[in-house]
Amino acid sequence: KINEKNGRDPSLMFLNGIYYLSYCSGNAVKTATSKDLANWTEPVEIYNGEVALYQCESPTLIRNNDKFYLFWCLWNEVLPGHGERTFVYCLNNPLDFHGQALITELTAHAPEIIKGEDGDRRYISSTQYPRCGINVDRLEWK
Repeated sequence: KINEKNGRDPSLMFLNGIYYLSYCSGNAVKTATSKDLANWTEPVEIYNGEVALYQCESPTLIRNNDKFYLFWCLWNEVLPGHGERTFVYCLNNPLDFHGQALITELTAHAPEIIKGEDGDRRYISSTQYPRCGINVDRLEWK
């Protein structure tokens, strides 16, 4: 059981027999791990936003080509509403993205990364942008 009063927007990654549960907690992204989905480690903060007026939203942690990528989007406290800004960070360690440089910013909201049935292609979804509803496009890695 994870006791996180302000935790929201969970995302689950399964890798080498370990589940990684990432979620938002205020301006931070936290992750807990489990081998059986019943017993969880204490959550660790893997990222903390640099701007206090923004809150992290909808984090997604994935692995691609032996690197880990953290996607999260923006909730703006000054102009309340969802922003169509998704930030992407890359690292070798899935449990610590502190101090990492932003590798790209995408125009998307609440991204989910989906692996295609062929196992190679990946897709990204975005809610409310560019049109209301859920939008899906192929994700190209360069």
